[in-house]
Formats: sequence, C-alpha cells, structure tokens
Amino acid sequence: MEAPIYTLVDNIPLGQRIEELKKEKGGWYSTTAMAGRLGVSPETLRSMLKGKREIYMYELEKIAGDLKMPVKRILLEDVYKQRKTLDSLLTPKEISKDNLQQAYVNRK
Repeated sequence: MEAPIYTLVDNIPLGQRIEELKKEKGGWYSTTAMAGRLGVSPETLRSMLKGKREIYMYELEKIAGDLKMPVKRILLEDVYKQRKTLDSLLTPKEISKDNLQQAYVNRK
C-alpha cells in the first residue's frame, strides 16, 4: 500500500516534508545515514524524497520511527482540524448585496 503523496495540510510533497524534518533533526539525519538505518540504498531514499519513487506505508512507518515521530506528524494529520478551524476564522465571509448597499448608504 502506497503512502499519500502529499501532506494533509498545505499539500506539501511527502518527500519534501521528510527532507524538512531531516534538516530540523540535524546531521545525524543525512540521506546516507538515514538510508543505512532504514536498510535501503542512499539512491533509493533520494528517489523517494525527490518523488521519483513511491513511498510505501511500511517505509513511511520506518521513516517515522527513525525520525522518532508518528506518521500522523509527518503527514500533518495531527494539526488538520486546528488548521481547518483557523482557516475558517480567517476566511472572509460572503457579503450579501443588501449589506453592500447598506454599507454604501451609511458610508458618510
């Protein structure tokens, strides 16, 4: 079974998201070092991170374990509800024609 291609929030490509997390973790998470811990070649891991090769769920679970975080955190599923709420609060509401006319009349 393939993992999602993009994160749930912001549609960030999965490989890009993993790269960002690797950088946050520091040098111990170089592609070569991580590939060794995952049991894949550096070329295979590079291909997955660049989106040239699919990432299977079992591989994503291994990557999450190596990064010491849940898969939901990588996919940003853990912040999805909060993001939707925030977006709805920040999105302008539809303005009715009557409200526009009333605002125009009361502009002075």
